[in-house]
Amino acid sequence: MAHCVGGTLKLGGIFTLGLLAGTEILSVASIRSILSLPSSKSAQSPLTSLHTSLTTLTRPLSIFTSAALITAYILAPPRGKHPYLLLCSAFPIFGLGIDALLVKKVKPVLQAEEVNGEVVRESVVKYGWGQAVNATLSVVGFGMSVVGIWGDGA
Repeated sequence: MAHCVGGTLKLGGIFTLGLLAGTEILSVASIRSILSLPSSKSAQSPLTSLHTSLTTLTRPLSIFTSAALITAYILAPPRGKHPYLLLCSAFPIFGLGIDALLVKKVKPVLQAEEVNGEVVRESVVKYGWGQAVNATLSVVGFGMSVVGIWGDGA
């Protein structure tokens, strides 16, 4: 029974890690389009909306992915305790940490009434770099998990 639950958790965790990777990649593309907007006021609103939407989407995906893969590792029999499960569960946790750091740097711009164009642009660029790092972590974790589960024979 634990083997069946462990396999289901592995597949569920890997599936949500793939969704997380896709979401992060699309966020990077969205941030590039925000940078092409003509004014700071027109860039502030989409940045706020994107940040809210991404937080709503990525936080539960990250938590579920990490919880599923760690639980699959715990429930696995001794010969099935593969370290890729722990490594792949660490990538979304690192992504949550990066998000927390980004919010501290970008939050003043998201909440300000009057904003300077250069400050908004700088915040969008910082947010874009953070999302690019998150996307890279998610894609690497997803690739590792696919290779790992293929090696498991599951």
